[in-house]
Amino acid sequence: MEGDVTNRHVRRRVLVLERKIARSSKSAPGGLCGWYGCNASFAGDMPRGWAFLFTYWSRKPRAKFLDIPEGNVVRDGVLCPAHVRALESHLKDLGRKIDQAMPAGKG
Repeated sequence: MEGDVTNRHVRRRVLVLERKIARSSKSAPGGLCGWYGCNASFAGDMPRGWAFLFTYWSRKPRAKFLDIPEGNVVRDGVLCPAHVRALESHLKDLGRKIDQAMPAGKG
């Protein structure tokens, strides 16, 4: 019985996410760079070099995207290649790959 509740909860979160994506894709197909003052954009699939920018708040890191409460999302957008490089130039190297940031099974 507990598995059914969990599955129902996950299915509901996926449905909410799919509805949000469908709404945003109808209103703005493609993407617009989220960097202030930049008007770079694309239509259709995201070209190579562009990057998704997704930030959220949580007391603990989340290993699974669907575990992030919608209300905790700070930013969800894209950056053009020039601003991906600009952002990367301001971030320090943590000396690890993303998959090494959190022990398996945590989050």
